[in-house]
Amino acid sequence: MPAPKPARLVPANLAPSPNDHSASADPLDQTTLLAALRGVRDGDFGVRLPRDWTGLPGDIAETVNAVVARNQRLTRDLERVSRAVGRDWKTEQRAVRGDAAGGWAACLEAVNVLIADLTQSQANVRAQLADLTLMATDRDRVLNAVARGDLSQRVALDVDGRPLEGAFLRSGQVVNSMIQTLAIFADQVTTMAREVGTQGKLGGQAQVTGVDGRWKLLTDSVNSMAANLTSQVRAIAEVSTAVTKGDLSRSITVDAQGEMGQLTDTINEMISNLRRTTHKSTEQDWLQTSLARFTRTLQGQRELQTNDELEQKAQAPVRTERRGRAPEAGDGCRDRGAPTESRPADADLQVQVAVPGQHVPRAANTAEQHADPV
Repeated sequence: MPAPKPARLVPANLAPSPNDHSASADPLDQTTLLAALRGVRDGDFGVRLPRDWTGLPGDIAETVNAVVARNQRLTRDLERVSRAVGRDWKTEQRAVRGDAAGGWAACLEAVNVLIADLTQSQANVRAQLADLTLMATDRDRVLNAVARGDLSQRVALDVDGRPLEGAFLRSGQVVNSMIQTLAIFADQVTTMAREVGTQGKLGGQAQVTGVDGRWKLLTDSVNSMAANLTSQVRAIAEVSTAVTKGDLSRSITVDAQGEMGQLTDTINEMISNLRRTTHKSTEQDWLQTSLARFTRTLQGQRELQTNDELEQKAQAPVRTERRGRAPEAGDGCRDRGAPTESRPADADLQVQVAVPGQHVPRAANTAEQHADPV
């Protein structure tokens, strides 16, 4: 700083300046003024012009010093507010307006409005974060319920009475629609399983409307499985009923694979074996019946032969007696005209075995009386 100059007496004809400087003053030190302005331009608010200038230079120095001091206070106040709001989260802090007016006041007011808006935005963000937390908690609850098999839960489409909007609303609706579709599908499949497995009702179909993609493919697969099972079981039941009624000409012709195909083949093979066994049994029954008839016929012939032999033995003494006495009139005629009838026991024996579908004529001999009709 230059050494202070000695005070000068102000002439009586000069009026004092508002800054107590006389109108007549030292010449303005332009170099010092320029250096101070350059410092302010570069952000150095610590520069000051000499306060001992008088006259017009003194007024200039005082005004420049006031401007620089106000900038310095504004800078310090903004730094304080920035630190309090941005770092310490003291959103109630504001810049001090003081005696600032005009553009200075407008600048401070703009800063305070910015802080208020940021505070409000922060409050809104906090509220949204709270809403997100509630929605996440609610969806976690619903998804856990679905994982446990409870398909009655739904995602809330409002938070504290305020309806959701935008992406949050669409997301909630998609989740609820998915759970609704899953619930309908599970109900239809459960109904079909109960009807087929417990109640024995076949022919049911799952009715799930308004589905696409994998949901539709899954529904069609379940319905196809039910239709195939119905056709296979009904085919087996129809053939089994025919077999129980004696119709061994039927067989299962339904298309089946895997274990159901093996079951179908086994039943068809069983019917074929039963058909062959029945045919053989019929042939054996016919053979046994024919042998029985043949045996009875032979037995009847033996009885006739035995009777003839007994009769001949009984008549032998009579014939001998007739040969020893004189023939009588009646005897001569009887001997000449009616010789004693004698024939072998097997002369008229004719045995015929009945063959299915063949007519057997009746026998002419008396053994026919002891044999069963063919």
